[in-house]
Order: sequence, then structure tokens, then C-alpha cells
Amino acid sequence: MRFFLWIVLLFAFCSAKAKTTDTLWLSLSFYSETLSLPHSGAAIPLVEGTVAENNLVRWYEQLKANWPHDLLLQNIQKQKKQLQLNDWLYYELIWQTAKQLSTGNPLQERLISWFLLSESGYDTRITFRDRQIFLYAYTEEGVFDTPMIELEARKFVNLSSIHDGMKNPTGALNMLQFKAAPYGKAFSFSLQPWPLLSPKPIQQTIRFSWQEEAYKLSLTVDQTVANIMQDYPIFEEHRYLEIPLSSTLANTLLPQLAEILEDKTEKEALEILVSFTRTAFDYKDDRDHFGKNKPMIADELFHYSFSDCEDRSALFYNLVRSLLDLPMIIIAYPNHLTIGVALGQEIGPSIQYEGKAYYICDPTGPTNSARIGAVPEGYEEISFEILGQYR
Repeated sequence: MRFFLWIVLLFAFCSAKAKTTDTLWLSLSFYSETLSLPHSGAAIPLVEGTVAENNLVRWYEQLKANWPHDLLLQNIQKQKKQLQLNDWLYYELIWQTAKQLSTGNPLQERLISWFLLSESGYDTRITFRDRQIFLYAYTEEGVFDTPMIELEARKFVNLSSIHDGMKNPTGALNMLQFKAAPYGKAFSFSLQPWPLLSPKPIQQTIRFSWQEEAYKLSLTVDQTVANIMQDYPIFEEHRYLEIPLSSTLANTLLPQLAEILEDKTEKEALEILVSFTRTAFDYKDDRDHFGKNKPMIADELFHYSFSDCEDRSALFYNLVRSLLDLPMIIIAYPNHLTIGVALGQEIGPSIQYEGKAYYICDPTGPTNSARIGAVPEGYEEISFEILGQYR
């Protein structure tokens, strides 16, 4: 009897040890980080037969029941929390993980991404045809230049097409009726706060002038920010302005500008800030520069040779908010974005909005001018829309 118990205990110990040594590690290059994610090492089955409703559902249910995914998923979620990843960056981490686990099989890569995103609690959908599938996630936000579908009064954005660079999948698609996480949480593209990814600092010198006085700023910018935004999905115009400066840029730019603004009146301070956005950067429309629409957050102006009115509005909005803390409105004309600021003094014609007088401080022009309080040239008789308000 004792010998039998000894054999049982020895077998249990060896089994436990075998399970421990079966743990494998995925090494991922994720922007500026190198991440190691433990997983069980168990093989992930392929979809049996054709890509069809029954086979996809069977694959998902078998994976959930039989593939030991908890260790991997917990560690992906741990990285999400530690690195302060938003939903899009979390999905990119899942996608990078799925690429490694799929060993070069594009269909398997998307299936694993679907599984991990769904098991993370997001409401997902799948469309498919032939040997292709497309992964969608429910979102409450506006996303542009990306295919979307609406189901049961919910909008779903095609995450797969963003990586493919596709505008729309061509041809008829089948909708998978199976819902992996029905009425799960919404997927967000918001970048507030910034992720805690290691910066890749680049030194830079910026020059601008105000009232015939030249200024030179020595800055540190973060290449990681530019890498994140390079292929970021395009979201609502006014939200680019609301994304704060990265700490790398803010820590070098704001103190130098604050010193220049010291002892200046509100009007003079605003003139200096519009002079900065007007004279420190060269102008070019997105389509002439990139060949497509590419709105920028404030940080991105320091990574590209050219910028336009939307980009400069994002920078000016952040500078006023950080250095002056004055009320602002975001003003959209057809093909032009600008900023109105509420001052403690009257400087000319104003826009009345919710009990405050706002004066246009156009961050784009007139070029080489410090003039504020005037409607941009050519827009004097054109109606506008107010997209947002600060304070």
C-alpha cells in the first residue's frame, strides 16, 4: 500500500514538473519595448474544412474548452495595465502575439486575434469568404477611412482592414452569426493618457520670431510617439486637439515657452504662441505631403517637415491649455480649422458662445504675423461650426 502511494505521489510530482517545464515564452518587439509572454506551448488547432459558420464556431468553442489560454491572456492583460495601453494598442499587442502563434498562417493569425480579443471581453464580429476572415469590434467612437458595419444599433469597425491598408474588402462577405462575447465592452481609440512605453529621444532645435525678436528652443522629442501615430486609425477631428503633449516633449518645450511668456499680458502671450505655430513650421496640405488625409496630434509636428491647419491647431490648443489655461473653442470652417480664445480684454470682433466672447487666434496664418482676433483671410463670409470647448 505504501509503495502504491509512493508511486502515485511520484507520478503527480513528475506530472507537475512536466507542466512547469512545458511553459514557453514569446518574445515580442512592441514599439520601444521587448516583451516576454509565457504560454502553455500547447498547439492551436487549425479550422477543419472550409471557412464556414459551423467550422468557425467549432474551432472557437474547442479552443476555449481545450487550449490552456489563461496564462497567456493574463499576461497580455498584465502588459496592458503596466504599459497603460489603450484598446487599439492592446489589440496591436494581441495581433503581434497571434502572428507568432500562427507561424505565418494569415487565417490562423486573425482567428487567434479574434479569440483573444473576445476573451478579453470585447464585443466582436467576424465576416468571411473563401479562406479569408475579417475581425470587427464594437465601438461608440467615430472612425474614418476604415470599413464599418452596423448590427443591432451597434457600430463595428473592421480592425483587420487597418493592418491590411484596405479601404473596403471587395466582394460579398458572409456574416458569422455566432457572438463570442455578445454585448461586451466597447472598443476605444482614445489616447488619454499616453501609454507608458519607453521613449526614443531625439534632440531638435526649433526657431521662431515675435516682434522682430528671434527665439531658439532646444527640444527633446519622442520617436516612439511618431511610430505609434504613423498608421493609427483616423478618428474624430477635434479629438486630435485633446490628446496631450507627451511628457518627453512637454518637459523641454513648456518650460522654455513659459520663460518667454513671463510678465507678458494675455494678448501678448497669445501673439507669441500663434507666432510660434505660424513661423516655426513649414506649411503643406496633407494630400500634397502624404498623398492622403493625415491629421496629426501636437507631438507629430516636430517629426515631419510640413504641417497644416489641423495639426497646428492641435499644438496651439495644447500650448494655451498648458501655459495660459484660458477658455477655448475649436472652430471648423469648410477646409480650415482654427481656435478661438476667451480673453479678459476686448481686442475686436468676437464669437459669442455660451456666455463668453472668443477671439480667433489662427495658428496657421497670416504667415510671419502675430496678429490675432481676425477671421482667417477668405473666410470672412463663410459659416462655421464649433466642434468642442475647453472650460
